[in-house]
Amino acid sequence: MFFNSIFGKNFAIYVSIILISFTVLGTSLSQIYRSYFIDRQEQILIERSETLASLFFEQFLAAQSQAPFSWILQAQYQELIETEARNLREYLGYTYLVVNRDFLIINPMGDSPISDTVAIDVESAPELLLVLEGRIVSSVGSLAGLYEESKLTIAYPIGNEEAVIGAIVMSTSMESLNEHISEVVRITVNGVIISCIAAFIMIYFSSRSITKPLRQMNEAAKVIASGDFEKRIEVKSLDEIGQLAASFNNMAEGLNVQEDSRRAFVANISHDLRSPLTSIIGFLEAMKDGTIPANKIDYYLDIVLSECKRLAKIANDLLDISKIELTGELELLREDFELNKLIRDTLIQFENRIKQKNIKVDISLDAEYTIVFGDFEKIQRVLYNLLDNAVKFTPDTGRIRLETTLKEKKAYVSIRDSGRGLNEDEKQHIFERFYKADSSRGIDKTGTGLGLSIVREFIKAHDEKIYVESLPGSGCNFVFTLSLSSEEKAKRRPIITNQLKKNT
Repeated sequence: MFFNSIFGKNFAIYVSIILISFTVLGTSLSQIYRSYFIDRQEQILIERSETLASLFFEQFLAAQSQAPFSWILQAQYQELIETEARNLREYLGYTYLVVNRDFLIINPMGDSPISDTVAIDVESAPELLLVLEGRIVSSVGSLAGLYEESKLTIAYPIGNEEAVIGAIVMSTSMESLNEHISEVVRITVNGVIISCIAAFIMIYFSSRSITKPLRQMNEAAKVIASGDFEKRIEVKSLDEIGQLAASFNNMAEGLNVQEDSRRAFVANISHDLRSPLTSIIGFLEAMKDGTIPANKIDYYLDIVLSECKRLAKIANDLLDISKIELTGELELLREDFELNKLIRDTLIQFENRIKQKNIKVDISLDAEYTIVFGDFEKIQRVLYNLLDNAVKFTPDTGRIRLETTLKEKKAYVSIRDSGRGLNEDEKQHIFERFYKADSSRGIDKTGTGLGLSIVREFIKAHDEKIYVESLPGSGCNFVFTLSLSSEEKAKRRPIITNQLKKNT
């Protein structure tokens, strides 16, 4: 419950796994250490038994000429055996018995650790009989009641391959051996416990460093879900969690920008809708109550019609943006059409506005006929929006230049105005939805901030490019590309060539 309340269910599972792993590791190490120490002690007992068995067998062979089958130590072997026996007893804590083939205890020095026993009961320890076959026997226990405590015992044969005359039965206390094993296990367990504590501390702080930004993101997500996009997360690391926090902040920033754009759009669209509706309602009421004389009705009906067209344009822009947002793509009806005619026909629609502002228009077309492949209606909308933008921002007596250039199987269409131009920040956002470069609304009183966004989407749907070139005070130059038709790619007739032929 403690871990669950602090870190959650997953952390408790991880801690449980670690505890189980360390427990299994500690148990395994204990068994390994126990097996190692017992095997090591067996090896030492075998080595020492081999030394004694060799000495006893040598003196046994040497004594056969004087006293056959005598176990009485001769002088040359007595000192060696006494020294070995003293080392076993004093330094290693080992005890040993010398038995004959009948397992009678015949310790020649009278130093047998079992004073009241004359033989080993092999019926209770039948495994000892194997030593008479020249095999080394190992056992753990009291050796058929011979000892009062459990001992590790090695029975080593005395003799050679031809004959076994007896055995060395050497033992060491399991209690002392278990004490050594327990000490090692205790050290191991302490190390495991310390490792667990260190691991828990490291996991605690690392988990806190991981869960803290996650908790912050959770709280921030709740705040953002409520509509407040100002919440941010403090990023202190460069790992995956830090990258996630940075991405969350970027998302919040994007939502905040989008919300600001939405609010600005609502404010702008409300203004754009309210203005023509107010004019229409005002003029119609004035006509109805007779405020406007009969001879002026046609004039004001033209104004009402103009305002209705303005409302229709706003509605169309909103409808186009809604379609783009809903489907993510546009359906194109591609066909071959003549670009120059489309440019001229679209320009004629602005004739009255151009005359009213006394704007000079220059047209430079790279070919007499330019056949392109695309959606006619959408490219017409692109030209209309760009020309509308150019006329709107070109001052009185200003200049607009339309130009086409053919290169690399593409037609480049350029529409340049002589307006105030754009700074770098405005250029970066000019194609964004609901964005207006004239934030004060001092120049563009009729736009919705959607025209250039629609232009970009239409050109993007054709897999073409559009960009703007501008400097403050030098106007704007919008350039977009279109693919030439298959026939137009094969043959092109420049205007200058045709003019030269006409002149000749």
